[in-house]
Amino acid sequence: WNRFDALIVATSAFDATATLVNRIDDRDSNLLGGFNMSIFRICRLVRAAKLIHLNPGLKTLLKSLIVSLPSLVNVGSLLVLLIFVYACIGVHLYDGVEHTQYITKYCNFDTFGYSMLTLFRCLTGEDWNKVMLDIVHDGRPSAYAFFTSFMILGNFMLLNLCVAVILEAFAEFMNADSDNEHRRAE
Repeated sequence: WNRFDALIVATSAFDATATLVNRIDDRDSNLLGGFNMSIFRICRLVRAAKLIHLNPGLKTLLKSLIVSLPSLVNVGSLLVLLIFVYACIGVHLYDGVEHTQYITKYCNFDTFGYSMLTLFRCLTGEDWNKVMLDIVHDGRPSAYAFFTSFMILGNFMLLNLCVAVILEAFAEFMNADSDNEHRRAE
């Protein structure tokens, strides 16, 4: 692993030097003839793999997360279905809302695609209350119920569902490990 770490440090230093030289010279061309060394930065993540092999608890956590991925795909599908349903309702109710500071060209309910994008943005927590208030100020008070129900269903229930799926997989792994220890003791 020490050689691997040294290789990562060397390529990072070379990449930093090449980037600095290109900035000083104000050239558009890359020092390496178009090859971008920054792709090797992803190799730094591989260094974290050392920790997984050294810590059995972390290894159990990673295995339980991998086992829970199919169930998380189901939860993700449920989330996409929720956004789809609310996007259809949003296009029906809020099409033609006047564009303001928060209802913009890319954040609106004028088309189905932008409606899905707007709801995804709201689900991340980015100014969802300001989007809601802009719609309310346009004379559509139903936005209170629309956005509040969407945020409750989207954030709280589905987030808790993801945590429950991961914890269930972790509990199964812990039970399997304790069963294996009991069998070894016998």
